[in-house]
Amino acid sequence: MNLANKLRIGNTPIVKLDKYDQHNDDYDSTILTKLELLNPTGSHKDRESLEIINYCTSRGIKEVGCASTGNFGISLAYLSNIFKVKCHVWVSNQISPFRESYLKAFGANINKVEGDLFEIYKLSSYEMKSRGIYDANPGGNKIKMNANKKIFEEIIRDVPSITSILTCINNGTHYLGLSEAAHMDKIPVHAVFTYDSRAKSIGGFSAYEGLDKINKMIQTNKGSLIEASSEDINQGLRCSKKNGLIVEASSAAVIGVALRLRLRKGKTCCIITGNGLKYPEEISLNK
Repeated sequence: MNLANKLRIGNTPIVKLDKYDQHNDDYDSTILTKLELLNPTGSHKDRESLEIINYCTSRGIKEVGCASTGNFGISLAYLSNIFKVKCHVWVSNQISPFRESYLKAFGANINKVEGDLFEIYKLSSYEMKSRGIYDANPGGNKIKMNANKKIFEEIIRDVPSITSILTCINNGTHYLGLSEAAHMDKIPVHAVFTYDSRAKSIGGFSAYEGLDKINKMIQTNKGSLIEASSEDINQGLRCSKKNGLIVEASSAAVIGVALRLRLRKGKTCCIITGNGLKYPEEISLNK
């Protein structure tokens, strides 16, 4: 048994959404969901963290770190704890107590700093370089990008007839890895971002991997960059709950956009990147 299977990371199921707020018989399309929220810490970030920790332990690296709004930091801390690697996480001093409690539970060394995510990335990378800590931040990290390729490999294996993919985007690591794999099969991947304050993991679209690089991949992949509205998130939250899913706001944004832009034919797969139970402040419909 390989390490990912042993830790139950990856090979997440694909489930069809069959209950919508509205139904239109003119549509002959199917919306599917790739349930990355079933990874151990409830997000797709476990795939990236596993590869990072595997890389570090194989080379005798004892300390690893990142800046995070929540999911990646929690995931990296969890896997670091299992493999006895010291984990440092830089976060905003406005981090929610729920997210902070997970970091503490997994033994992370928490560094609270001022600034937006882009600024925290820069500060943390500088500190990690000066202290000899492995830097797991975005910015050309091929290990993390390759981990996201496996999501597409599972989709095309399980649903060979898939016609498009929708997923959330912020720093771009997830999107670039997923799209690079999908391009080989000529499957467009659409990137969803939002300025709704509930979706902290994609709020504002930092594009830390480089906006030019992201736009080039969108064009190459024949995808698109789509802003989700607050109503898209509300629609996504309602729809996911009716289908037995509690998703974080970033994933609700993806579902909401898929509902709003439903193609008349084909199969669209929405990547459900995170579990809403970790972040109760995100799943309110009162927006």
